[in-house]
Order: sequence, then structure tokens, then C-alpha cells
Amino acid sequence: MKLSQLAVGEKALVKSLTELPPHSRQRLLDMGLTRGEEVTMIHKAPLGDPLWLALKGYELSFRLELAELITIEKFSREGGAA
Repeated sequence: MKLSQLAVGEKALVKSLTELPPHSRQRLLDMGLTRGEEVTMIHKAPLGDPLWLALKGYELSFRLELAELITIEKFSREGGAA
């Protein structure tokens, strides 16, 4: 599943950032968006771009086009990865 498909309020684990362009991938890694990191979708702009995630105690905003290149594993209702 892609990060762009996560609904507001849902949580997921980051599985892969390898599809991102190198400069974007490094920037997101530097900001803490790493493989295995838990993220929560907290807001999507009315037209779907940009997106806001909560991770590591802060909020990160970025473009929909980047979210479509990040693979995630959504949490099940019981709280663990599905």
C-alpha cells in the first residue's frame, strides 16, 4: 500500500522509500521518516496535496507525489501491523 492511500487518523509502518528520487529520499530520512517508523496521517489538504503526518513527536508535511512513492503497511484495528 502507498502512503498516499492512508486515510486521516490511520496509522502505518513505513516499509520502503526506495522508489523516491535520491535527494528526496535523503531529505526524508534526515527528518526521521525511516523504514520501520510508525506514522499517523493527521491531515490532507482539500485537494489531497499536501499531506501532514505525525511521527517521532512532530508533524511532517510533504507532497502527494512523494507519498505515492512510499510503501507502508497499515495497522490493523487491534493496533498491530496488518
